[in-house]
Amino acid sequence: MSSEQILARLRRFLLLLSIGVCAGVIAELALTGHTQTPVQFVPFALCGLGALASLLVLFAPSRGSIVALRSVMLLSLLGGAFGVFEHLEENVEFAREVKPAQTQAAPLAAALSGANPPLDPGALGAGALIAMAAVYAHPAAGGSKRSGA
Repeated sequence: MSSEQILARLRRFLLLLSIGVCAGVIAELALTGHTQTPVQFVPFALCGLGALASLLVLFAPSRGSIVALRSVMLLSLLGGAFGVFEHLEENVEFAREVKPAQTQAAPLAAALSGANPPLDPGALGAGALIAMAAVYAHPAAGGSKRSGA
């Protein structure tokens, strides 16, 4: 098997893995009732767009589809970071409501283990990084090819 064939299989695997992460996040969000406020629908949209962009590159790799995937995945990375912040903020607010006389450090410690899992939104970022790795130096991305010196 040639190195090009191995790389093509690895790219395919990474794109399918990213799609699987998106599907898993959507399933978890739906099962946990992550639908109470409009902002809670953001990860659904990001995962849907991420899965579609990955499918597009998987079945129709082109410069345009790779640029679209990179753009969507950058948004997913930012969305994941925003989600971590939101979960931490909600946990801090809840801790302050429950025990308002606590010191400043107590709510922060509670935020890391509160009802809203602070690292769950990081799955968006993980799926995005996997997809971005799949299209790293992809031949369909075009660009200039430099020959070795």
